[in-house]
Amino acid sequence: MTGSNAVERNKVPRFGGVPVHKRLQDAAGALERAVMIRLVERLPVYGTLPAEHLGGDIAKQVTRGIRTFAGVLRTGEMPGQAEAAAIRESSARRADEGVPLEAVVGAYHLGAEECAARVFSAAEPGDLADVLMVQRQLLAYLRLVSCEVAAGYVQERQTALSDEQVALQSLLSRLLEGGSPQGAADRAGIQLPACYLVLSIAMGPHPDELVPGVNHAVAARRKLRRLRNEIQRQTSGVPLSVLSGEGGLVLMPCATSPDDFGRADQARLSDLVEQLGRMCGAELLAAATMAAPEGRSLITL
Repeated sequence: MTGSNAVERNKVPRFGGVPVHKRLQDAAGALERAVMIRLVERLPVYGTLPAEHLGGDIAKQVTRGIRTFAGVLRTGEMPGQAEAAAIRESSARRADEGVPLEAVVGAYHLGAEECAARVFSAAEPGDLADVLMVQRQLLAYLRLVSCEVAAGYVQERQTALSDEQVALQSLLSRLLEGGSPQGAADRAGIQLPACYLVLSIAMGPHPDELVPGVNHAVAARRKLRRLRNEIQRQTSGVPLSVLSGEGGLVLMPCATSPDDFGRADQARLSDLVEQLGRMCGAELLAAATMAAPEGRSLITL
C-alpha cells in the first residue's frame, strides 16, 4: 500500500468542514428522486418500465448505490464481495428484463454525476485536496461497478442464450425427425412458417485457413460467423442451423409453399447460395429442399 493510499484510507474528505459522506447520506432521499428523473429523461428505456417496478426495485438500487458510495467516502474502502454480488444480481435482473447493457452502466454514471454535482457544490477553495480525493474514489468506485455490472449482465445473457439455443436445437431436431413440431416451436417462442428452405451446405477452407502460421481455428470461426450473419440477414424470421467450419444444415423460413416453388424461386435460391459463398469467403456447395414443417418436397439445385 502506497503512502497516498494509506492517507486516503485514514482521512475522511470534508467540504466546508462537513464530511462528504454525511452530505450524501443527508441528501439520499432528494438525490434518489433527482437520479430517477434523470434516468427517465436521459435513458428512455427506463421510462418504458412499469411504474411499480421503476419506483420499487430500480429506486431501491439507486438509493443503495448512493449509500454504498457514501460508505466508500467514510471508510476509504471499495465495496466488498457482498455489495459486488448485489450489483451483479441487479444487473442480471436488468438483463432479464431486456434493458440494454449500455443503459444499465449509464444509470450508474448518471447517478454518480448527480451525487458529484450535489456535494462538489459545497466545496470551498481550501478543499482542493479533498476534492481530488473524492474524484479518485469516485472513479475507482465506477470502475468496480462497471466491471460487476458487465459480469452480471453477460452471465445472465449467456444463460438465457443457452436456454434459447437448447429450445431452437430441440425444434430443429423435431423438424428433422418428423411428426408435429408445434410443441417444440411453442417452447422456443417461434411461429412456424408455411415452409422451410432446407440447405445442406459444404464449405471449403477460407484462404486464411491455408496460410502457415495463421491460427486456422480462428479463421474457420470467422468464416462461420460471416456465414451465419448473412443467413440471418437474408432470412425473414428465425433460421435454424447446425453448422461447423466444413458446413452443415440450415432451415430458413420461407413464405413460398413447396407446390408453388417455380423458376423465379430457383433463380433466387441460386443467387442466395452465391451470396453466402461470397460472404463467407470460401467455396460453397449446397443442395436444397423445400419442406413444410410437417412434410417435405425435394428440390435439388
